[in-house]
Amino acid sequence: LLEPIDFNDFRAQLKRFAGRMPRDYLTSEWSFWWYRVCEHIAAQDAEFLRDIWTMLNWKLQQADEGDMEATFGRI
Repeated sequence: LLEPIDFNDFRAQLKRFAGRMPRDYLTSEWSFWWYRVCEHIAAQDAEFLRDIWTMLNWKLQQADEGDMEATFGRI
C-alpha cells in the first residue's frame, strides 16, 4: 500500500506503483482493482492529484480505527 509522507512522495509512489503490474494481478481481484484505481489516478493531472491528496490527509486526520473500518471495511 502507499504510505506517502507528503504530496511529492504521494505522486512518486503512485507513479511507481502504477508503472508495474503486480504479480498477482490476474489471480487476485483485490490486487487487480487496486492496481487499476492507482493506474487511473496516476494518469490524472496535478490539480486532481492535489485534491485526492487533500482528501486523504483530511480523512487520516479525522480517522480512528472504528471510523476507518466503517468507511473502508476491515482490512
